[in-house]
Amino acid sequence: MAPLGDCRQSPAGQRGPNLLAHVLVSKFDDHLPLYRQHEIFARMGADIPESTLVGWVNAGPRSGGASSGRTEV
Repeated sequence: MAPLGDCRQSPAGQRGPNLLAHVLVSKFDDHLPLYRQHEIFARMGADIPESTLVGWVNAGPRSGGASSGRTEV
């Protein structure tokens, strides 16, 4: 597996909506603390500091581009 790289290489630690969703589901559905997620990402070669993960969780869907309204089908 190729290393994921350093999230600090991009401005403001930009992340995609899929990574944000993974972090949020892991924390709130799977009850996986952020320090453990940090360790898992580090094993995969991604240097995502715990403080960055905390910032993403605190921002949540508000900054991830996800719609907070109802989706009509």
